[in-house]
Amino acid sequence: MPKERKFIRPLQYFTHDADISWGDILSWSYLEDLQVYAIKREQGVLYFEFLSDIKTLPWWDVEELVQTKNTKPFYYGLEVKQHDQHLWNYIKLQAKERFPDWKPQFPKQIVTILELGEKDITLDIKMPRCLKNMPLHAMEQDYHEDFQGWLYNQSTVEAVISLYDKSTGKSRSISVLDPMWLVNCSKKDIDCFFYNKIVYKKPDKVQAMQYQKLVDLCYPKDINSGRYWKSKWRDLEIDEFLKKYKRSQRFKEFAEKAARLGRYKLMRPPPTDHTSIEKEENKIPRWDRKRDGDHEYRKY
Repeated sequence: MPKERKFIRPLQYFTHDADISWGDILSWSYLEDLQVYAIKREQGVLYFEFLSDIKTLPWWDVEELVQTKNTKPFYYGLEVKQHDQHLWNYIKLQAKERFPDWKPQFPKQIVTILELGEKDITLDIKMPRCLKNMPLHAMEQDYHEDFQGWLYNQSTVEAVISLYDKSTGKSRSISVLDPMWLVNCSKKDIDCFFYNKIVYKKPDKVQAMQYQKLVDLCYPKDINSGRYWKSKWRDLEIDEFLKKYKRSQRFKEFAEKAARLGRYKLMRPPPTDHTSIEKEENKIPRWDRKRDGDHEYRKY
């Protein structure tokens, strides 16, 4: 567990749009089923496809990310993917030394002189290179009969759904990192969440109510996994899925073509040797050319 620290929120964080700031970083982890890095903040979750994309975050966010707890060790495994472990160790080392080589985003300062002669400094922060379309987690369906309750877990910064199977006598739980994942639950599960409010402590009220407010919206609007609601984001998700599928098929064809070409080249006979034959006089050492009457050697 990392040491308790104070959240860093620089002054003049809000620049052109107040929605740029999503608040302080609460936790982060690598989601194996979605194959993305998720950074949970106070006002939402940012998803990054590659670990190197966190370089587009401001430098204070990267420093905060290094000190923030990772929810993966609470369950099992490493903090990041195995082939990203060296990069993550390098980022942590650079953060301790204030980024001498590995440079995250250092926002440009915009200085404005006020009427009284005071300086108003605004940071021009660029948007990070995160996923534009939020990946939805595949939620388990129709577990309302085994439902016992749900609560907000402060240690993992997740909503935990407690279930009890009466036939086997075993209890289990479902963790929900992003409140938007609840839209992928069934209608009966949404009804169960609506009538049984989430349990939380007073300091965690703001974060816990994000889950409850989403359920309170899905219940009257009839938003669930079994309903195809009309939204421009739905069409955008389909287009992005088709683009990704066609791109994977194209890469697959290129790989098969390269494999066939490689087999064709391996079956061809080796080329003939066209190397030039060295002259006989060059085979004689330079120091021994005097006996053959080398006129160049006599100059020395």
